[in-house]
Amino acid sequence: MRVEHKLSPKQRAQLFKPNLEQFVLQQVIPAIEKTCSGAAGFRTNYNIRLSMQDWSDSYGYYDFDNFVFRYRDGIVTRTQYNPSSAARTALGEDGIDALTPPKQLDRVDKVLGQIGPFSLYPRNDPFCYGSIAHVDAEFDSTIDERDEWVKANYKGNDKIGFEGFVSEEVLPRVREHCKRFMAIELHFYERGSVNRWESMRFNLSYQGSVSIAQHNMSEKAKSYARLKINQRVFGTCDSSPYCSMLGGVYLDAIYRYDIQTIAKINQQLEAEYAKKAGTAELKRFFDLAAEAGLKGAKNTDVSLQFPSLLISKYIYDFSRFAVSKAKLTGNRQDACFREGTKVVDTRTTTRVIDYQDQMGNYAGSAGGIRIGKVYRVNPEFQTLCERFCGPASGEFADFLDSFLTLEKSGHILAGLEHGIRTLDCQSPEVLQFEKNLIKLTNSVIQ
Repeated sequence: MRVEHKLSPKQRAQLFKPNLEQFVLQQVIPAIEKTCSGAAGFRTNYNIRLSMQDWSDSYGYYDFDNFVFRYRDGIVTRTQYNPSSAARTALGEDGIDALTPPKQLDRVDKVLGQIGPFSLYPRNDPFCYGSIAHVDAEFDSTIDERDEWVKANYKGNDKIGFEGFVSEEVLPRVREHCKRFMAIELHFYERGSVNRWESMRFNLSYQGSVSIAQHNMSEKAKSYARLKINQRVFGTCDSSPYCSMLGGVYLDAIYRYDIQTIAKINQQLEAEYAKKAGTAELKRFFDLAAEAGLKGAKNTDVSLQFPSLLISKYIYDFSRFAVSKAKLTGNRQDACFREGTKVVDTRTTTRVIDYQDQMGNYAGSAGGIRIGKVYRVNPEFQTLCERFCGPASGEFADFLDSFLTLEKSGHILAGLEHGIRTLDCQSPEVLQFEKNLIKLTNSVIQ
């Protein structure tokens, strides 16, 4: 069934009081039975998929999330919750957890092996059904202790050594039960938890060698990985929501307007740029960027470019992600944009170039391509947008990072986007960050 609505998550929760199961029992079940009870083959016990359709001014109704319920003998039980990316952004991790039914692991209570900190269990029965054997690996140590133990005892092409662990410990045990399989998927759980930490898929060659093919991390694992990267690259902080993002020390320094920390990291970024490209080459690169539409790039000191990149990316990404961000506030699409918002259309058509052969005859043409972006800009950003919003400006920071494979700036850009996607656009922290980012950019370009 499909439920269409134009409600914020908070308003929807009020509608479903005392709980969603009662809503299904009192509203959905009677509608189903009224419609279907006379149909041939209709059963009184069944499963229901309830698709919640939210409204967007841009797209109309779209799939926000859906639930699966089991209806047996008059009792409704929630068995699945499937949020969209928009729902994950709007509800946050706590909101998703509140809607997700308690997990029950599809696991056979039979230990395949006890190796170091790991207990191995078959994922289901038969756990080698099909081409992939699924194995649960519970561990009773910290993540760092787990990885250090694997690294000390096994070797592999992956950074830690899980290929060696699977080859020497998991594969022989799986072969005792499974004759035909092409891959092993290892699901890691902290001892006693039903929430998966991460999963890794290992492919098997015909010669029997093991190679990691996929690595999927939970949000908790991703957050921990960001913390470890920040510790290694920048150090740590805990004074604002930005500290949990990649590059959080730099973003937090902008939030607090800590000029010393900003200047220190800017020097590191400048050195990183120069090491990768050489200052002269990088300046030429920025000149080309200016021709491609990055306003303000040409003839600017390379050491001062990073705040310019940040402001271009921030204005562009803020406009792109505004619809999903607005749901965090409980308002509608326009919640992230304030009175006086301006639409800036930078779309343009590239110059057409005609080519001639050696005899001077026409040999084709190139160009005439429509490029550019439409920005929706809050009043406080409009002056900077006049300088930095161009047809290619919004994506240039990411392009530069990928072109030069820069570690530090790459982390900061990823953290900036993560913050734009996940933080409440009307929160005091975001408003303070924006104020200081504008202040920083103005101090750089003067």
